[in-house]
This record gives sequence, structure tokens and C-alpha cells, in this order.
Amino acid sequence: MSAFNPNFRQFWGIIAFISLFFIALSHIFFQQYLFMRPCANCVYIRFALSIIAFGAIFALISPRIFRFFGMLFLIYGEIFGIKYALLLNDIHKALKSDDIFGVAGCDIVIKFPFGIEFDKLFAPLFAPTGNCGDDAPVVPRGEVLSDLQAYFVELYQNGWYLVPKYQFIDMAQGSLIIFALIAIFALCGIVLRMILKLGKFF
Repeated sequence: MSAFNPNFRQFWGIIAFISLFFIALSHIFFQQYLFMRPCANCVYIRFALSIIAFGAIFALISPRIFRFFGMLFLIYGEIFGIKYALLLNDIHKALKSDDIFGVAGCDIVIKFPFGIEFDKLFAPLFAPTGNCGDDAPVVPRGEVLSDLQAYFVELYQNGWYLVPKYQFIDMAQGSLIIFALIAIFALCGIVLRMILKLGKFF
């Protein structure tokens, strides 16, 4: 079997893995282990990754109609996620510049598409408990941390950064990189599929 078969299921598998990995990382490691409270926009970003993951898993099923709907989910998830990642990025910039009027766009009452209350149905994943732009660990009073846990809590005391020591790439920027990475894999799959189809005519 060719490394790039006509269905390009490998690309869908990679996209599903990337999305699910970062959902698990944000929820299990950062939220549960390090007590970082997800804000409304963070939850929207997590929801967008869930949409993409669902679409990718859906597209792994062979019939063409499933791949079509998988692509629609991916496109919608990308647009939805990038929108809120950019909004969160603006809030981060405003906070760093002490522009209190720029800190806007963080929903008090979270709203999901079609009015479905995912924040109640899947509260651990989609219920916001923090403020937008404030992503430092909030350790519950009386919580006893392990040495490793205490190390990471201290490491992220100034908020989430890809490289905390140098405050390099914050959460919003990291989210944009993730969505760009997913888009690149999707585009690679589309381009290679087109090349394969065109090759049949020559």
C-alpha cells in the first residue's frame, strides 16, 4: 500500500491525533494537574479542536460523503478556533500594555453553536472557570503538591508560555500555531490528492 493512498486517511489520522492530544494536554495537565482555570475563549478554542477531531475521525470512515462532512467540520473548526485565538491574543496584548479598554471579548455567559449547552453537558471540558488572559495556576487552598507539581506550578506562575522562562509564545499564539499546523496537514492532503488524480490523466 502506498504511503499516500487515494483516501489519504493518514492525514485525517494525524489531524485527529493533534486535536485530541492538545485537548487532553490542556485539560489533564494544565487544568487538572496545574490548576490553570480555562477562560471562555480558552474553552471556545478547546471546543474548536473537538470539532476538528470529530470531523477527522468522521472522515476516517471510507465513503466519500463522510470525508466531505469531515472537511466541513475541519473548516468550521478552523474558522471558529482562529476567531477566538485572535480575540484572546488581543486581550493578552491589552493586558501587557495596561490598556483596560482593550480587555474585551470574554463572554460572561458562554454560548455554543445551535444553543447546545456543552458547558453543562461536558462541564469538566467546556465550563469556563477563569478570566480571559489570566492563565497562571490557581492552587486550591490546602492542596498538597508533589515536588514535580510544585516545580511546574512555579514555572508557570506568570501564565502559560511555550517557553515560560523567556515568556515566549503565549497561549493565544500557541493556539494559532496549532490551528496553522492542522491547516498545513489538511492542505498537504488536498494537494497530494489532486496531484495523484491529475497523474491519472497523463
